[in-house]
Amino acid sequence: MFSSMRYTTNRSSKCCQQGSRNTKLIKWFPTSHTDVEQAGKIAHEAEVKTLVLSHIVPGDNPKVTDEMWLEGASKHFKGTNNYGKDLLTI
Repeated sequence: MFSSMRYTTNRSSKCCQQGSRNTKLIKWFPTSHTDVEQAGKIAHEAEVKTLVLSHIVPGDNPKVTDEMWLEGASKHFKGTNNYGKDLLTI
């Protein structure tokens, strides 16, 4: 459903329009992060049993739930999905 790079790029487009110095960061971000669907594909191909999503961006948006992130990865990965949070023990 949501990918970190698509969502962040859309959310940050306002900064680009304002000529912010963050423009370089916004252009760099999609090339340096893996979206959740890609993470699910990689986990499936690697035949892992558990996938832990972490370093989620944006992590502080109440409109994007943990379940939404996990749903994206579950499109390709059918093992155990976890949303990594501080102090998570697996």
